[in-house]
Amino acid sequence: MRKIIVFTALALMATASQAVTIVNGSFEAGTFTGAPFDTLAAGNTSITGWSIGGAGVDWIGSYWQASQGNRSIDLSALSAGSLSQSIATVIGQRYSVSFDLAGNPTGSPLLKQVVVTINGGDASTFDFTTGATSTANMGWVGNTYNFTATSTTSVLKFTSLANTASGPALDNVSISAVPEASTWAMLIAGFGMVGVSARRRRRSVAL
Repeated sequence: MRKIIVFTALALMATASQAVTIVNGSFEAGTFTGAPFDTLAAGNTSITGWSIGGAGVDWIGSYWQASQGNRSIDLSALSAGSLSQSIATVIGQRYSVSFDLAGNPTGSPLLKQVVVTINGGDASTFDFTTGATSTANMGWVGNTYNFTATSTTSVLKFTSLANTASGPALDNVSISAVPEASTWAMLIAGFGMVGVSARRRRRSVAL
């Protein structure tokens, strides 16, 4: 009986997770020159898993401190650019996208803004001010963007609003499914039953 309960609880957990991933969320993989940064135009495919749009992006290496790993992105090359990726999703499932945001500290404007969208809609704007930061101390801040999938393929896009060469900086992008309240309740109940079964077994052994 206990094995059945454990199996059921684990199955519920797997359903709740609805495994989904971002490819190359820390921008470590791809064809990088090894320079302090590479300027990549729209349509360039050097960054594994990502599509570049707008006025292009700067793929940062040693130029400044990454949030995770060794590389990150300035979402403005000479002007505002974008990065996007297609993700397999489940219709009606709620998802949470996590990412770290900073800004190019070497130019204006001080206020960096990035718009995050899914399939061109559900737009949310995130801000970062670079006044107290530097290339050695970028001051990365974690952010979360939530959406509900309306198709089996969802295009996640980050777009700079800085029309200069100093844009918002992006790193450490990840995604996870958000379990519904009913699923959490079933998980809690399932593990509660496992605990009760374990206590009953110990009492039986003691007798």
